[in-house]
Amino acid sequence: MLSANRRYNVHSIPVAAVVLALFVFPSTVWSGYTYQLFDVPGATQTTIYDTNNAGALVGLYSTGAGYSGYLYSGGSITTLLVPGSYASFPYGINERGDVVGQQLIDAPGGGNWWRPFVRYANGVYATLPELPVGGVTFMSGAGINDYGDVVGVFFATGDTDGAGDGYVYHDGTYRIIPNVWPEDIRSDGVMAGTLPSYFGAVLTSLADLAAFRVPNSSTQTTAYSINVYGDVAGTFFAPDEQGYIRYSDSSFEVVNVPNQTRTLALGLNDLGVIAGTYYDDHATYLRNRGFLAIPDGPRPSVPEPTTLALLGFGLAGLGFSRAYTNGSSTAVHDSPNSPDRREPRQVSKARPVRPLQCLGRSSASAICLSPGFFS
Repeated sequence: MLSANRRYNVHSIPVAAVVLALFVFPSTVWSGYTYQLFDVPGATQTTIYDTNNAGALVGLYSTGAGYSGYLYSGGSITTLLVPGSYASFPYGINERGDVVGQQLIDAPGGGNWWRPFVRYANGVYATLPELPVGGVTFMSGAGINDYGDVVGVFFATGDTDGAGDGYVYHDGTYRIIPNVWPEDIRSDGVMAGTLPSYFGAVLTSLADLAAFRVPNSSTQTTAYSINVYGDVAGTFFAPDEQGYIRYSDSSFEVVNVPNQTRTLALGLNDLGVIAGTYYDDHATYLRNRGFLAIPDGPRPSVPEPTTLALLGFGLAGLGFSRAYTNGSSTAVHDSPNSPDRREPRQVSKARPVRPLQCLGRSSASAICLSPGFFS
């Protein structure tokens, strides 16, 4: 059984690149969403971690001999494996089609460790430089925006609480986000993630962090994805795993696959489509299967936007306590095989995007851009 926790750990799983056909189950209308169920053909387990506005999907599948990463795009599924790695797990995709994830590779001095990678839309892989803080034992790649900025989580031997910290990788520089596990980053720098105390969080800066928990959740709320509207998708326990979407006015809606008891919402695009996995209660064995929850109508509680405002990105105003530049490694953004990192793809015009200013209805719940956020 696959955990939704993106720090999922396995041992070496060598796989070969293959191309597979897509199989989608008939749609089901349920509580404002049409659910499309998704399996990789021949797989015993399938998870979708993220989707973009073009409908591309990334996730994991298993045929019974460990997990492999995949990319679904253009009607086919391609298994992903960073050259030289034992396993490559993709967790996020941007509008360009660039994929971010984590790979299991040989560690200096013996053994293996997890390190973040990016697979560009042209099929070229790149490994992020080492985080120059010393003693990093684990490092994930969780989210990527249209500028190619990456967020993730790392653990180091100097951690006093063992909870780990977050990072943003931007133009060859790492910025540390203490005591937060960031999972997604928009092109304006706003992030969604989870606190070690298992509250969901939206960060517009370290001075403007909105923590939340789904009402009636028992112990944990995790936040995995945020779209241009400020809507957040994630998972909570009450007492079993259930998916949710938190709208920008701080209202919540539960997202559960019909007739199933455990659903995890892991990805969200700007069209309001939620991606994730559920545990099939009716299978002869405990089985993960992927799903897409497609809205049947406009977003509730929030007026439909009328204009497009794509804002420039800057991290200088985030106020992170530490910043590190690894001058000895080639920055991912500067790779000659990568697209121009400074020209983000425009979001889909199928659903216009409103200006990214204050997205909440009250000062207590508003997701607003802090003064000086952009440079």
